[in-house]
Amino acid sequence: MLSAPCYLKLLSKPQYYLAQPLAFQAQSLYQNINELQERWAHRFPIALLGGDVEIQFLHYHSEEEARAKWTRRVQRINWDNIFIKFDGSKDYATPELVKTFDALPMPRLTLLSEPQADISSAVVVPRYTIDGMQQFERVLPHFDLVGWLNGGSIYATTGVQVYNKLLFPVIG
Repeated sequence: MLSAPCYLKLLSKPQYYLAQPLAFQAQSLYQNINELQERWAHRFPIALLGGDVEIQFLHYHSEEEARAKWTRRVQRINWDNIFIKFDGSKDYATPELVKTFDALPMPRLTLLSEPQADISSAVVVPRYTIDGMQQFERVLPHFDLVGWLNGGSIYATTGVQVYNKLLFPVIG
């Protein structure tokens, strides 16, 4: 997990940051992450890239496990075929960071709980939630995933909405 300011910093120079070694640390730059660390079922690793981009490895139990998974995943990035998503309504996201994200020169999608003017990559999520699976279910009727991945619009047409309803009937 990355908080919004660190995510946008990483995206400002992604190849630079992803080439940096992970530097594990005991404390987060963010007080709410330190509080989460105390409540979590296990201590999760926290690392910096390039000295100023923090990553919280919530699902891993050790630095070694986090480093191995991180290294493997970074090596799989296809820089010629990259799509990025940003939840502009949580984790210290601000309207300014949403605008910065929206200006990035790559295919992008911004999920928002409320409309924000002049954001071309935005999809407003009805009944917004921070739960990832529920968020996916709530955005899918309004978002054309296949169209986006094929270079088209992010917005679901009526046909896409019907297709999504048939493919994902549990989505309300």
